[in-house]
Amino acid sequence: MKRKRLRKLARDKANGHSLYWRNKLIALWSGAIRSRAGYKCERCGDTKMTNAAHLIPKRVWFLRFDLRNGICLCPKCHQWDVMGSLDYSGMLFAQWLFHASESTWNNVRTMWVEMAYVESKLSTPKRPDWRAIYDKLMEAISKMEAKSS
Repeated sequence: MKRKRLRKLARDKANGHSLYWRNKLIALWSGAIRSRAGYKCERCGDTKMTNAAHLIPKRVWFLRFDLRNGICLCPKCHQWDVMGSLDYSGMLFAQWLFHASESTWNNVRTMWVEMAYVESKLSTPKRPDWRAIYDKLMEAISKMEAKSS
């Protein structure tokens, strides 16, 4: 049984489209976003149980693991505060983001333009190669760490 599981893991590592690579990407992206923010909520400053949230929904797969598409939020600001949360009140959150962080707002505007362009060029969505995206994300994180050093 254990040998069978190890063979499946080896197959998954070799296949760039497997869930193995997608799950590694999720953990890597989330850690990079939270680390960049100093593990503090970028909205209220709380340090308890921070989450990495997507500014543009993760269903837009080609921006899903883009470091510009993330913000560190506490659970209240991410989901449970209906009046100003990212998930429940997008317009109020966008208004806050516009006034709070001009650079993040400009990143979101750029990504919307990229998203519209890519979606206009794609007749059918391509299956993402998670392993290639993982390698690109690792490269971007190393550049980000080099800049901060």
